[in-house]
Amino acid sequence: MVDDKKHSITTGVDGPSTSHVSVKRLSFEILSQIFLDCLPETGFPSVWTHEAPVILGRICSQWRSVSLRTPQLWAGLDLGSNRTDYTKDAMAAAEWKTRAGSCLLSYCLWHTPDILDVILPHCTQWRHFEAHLELDGWKQVYAAICQGAPRLQYLELHMINRPLSLWSATQIDIRVPIPGATGLQTLCACYH
Repeated sequence: MVDDKKHSITTGVDGPSTSHVSVKRLSFEILSQIFLDCLPETGFPSVWTHEAPVILGRICSQWRSVSLRTPQLWAGLDLGSNRTDYTKDAMAAAEWKTRAGSCLLSYCLWHTPDILDVILPHCTQWRHFEAHLELDGWKQVYAAICQGAPRLQYLELHMINRPLSLWSATQIDIRVPIPGATGLQTLCACYH
């Protein structure tokens, strides 16, 4: 016999609805989906500890376990847009790649060439790559993509820290279609 009181929902005059069903009873699948719904609607999550997915693993041991076993939470990362400590971003990129496992990866990289050493070896898993880089950084990215980034669908490049007059004197060779990026659907390039 089921105890109806145990699963009832009560509405008080002074407060919102409450349930006697513990959040600890939510299945892994439901909690995992809730966590995925906490990710930003636009852009990618950052390494900030007060934002999802990082904060989700800080609530309790169950939530930490679920967050670490949900690789899709860690498959997108905004690196360097709000930080100046690029060493921590490089360490975060390595950790997030481990947590993402075999998921396709998406990055937004902001003038942090030291992070390239961490993420370039995994370009075969890239789905989305947006970068704000100087010419040398772009050359590294382009060489890696040409060697093989078959799952890359979106590539956006922002060239920075050079006056436009110097760009005209510098030849940037981008062959379209990009060798190695057979799945590329969108390519954008801008100069700042």
